[in-house]
Amino acid sequence: MGDENHEHGDAEWGLEADFDIDDGSLEGLTRHQVFVLGVEWGMLFQQIECEPCSTSKLVLVTVHTENAERLVRLCRRKGREPLARDIGEGWTELRFMTNKEALDELRGGGA
Repeated sequence: MGDENHEHGDAEWGLEADFDIDDGSLEGLTRHQVFVLGVEWGMLFQQIECEPCSTSKLVLVTVHTENAERLVRLCRRKGREPLARDIGEGWTELRFMTNKEALDELRGGGA
């Protein structure tokens, strides 16, 4: 589904990425809640796309817990290995390094 592209005249359009919503996880949420989760997804996607894997930078984001699993899958698809920590009150902290070697260092494993 995420790889489908369609042509319309000279333009080509398609999904940029899989949103991981086919599992019914958004059922029962209001439009406002879905919008907020989508904004979180988009902001993290943009941050991952703008940070090259060649740099070593710790990325720390706080997200809604109901969105955390979906965002972890996004990170993994983009080559990041996030650490997720529930910080209470419906919030989860995601941490990841912009490259694997830096993540190993953060975990104390060295390269």
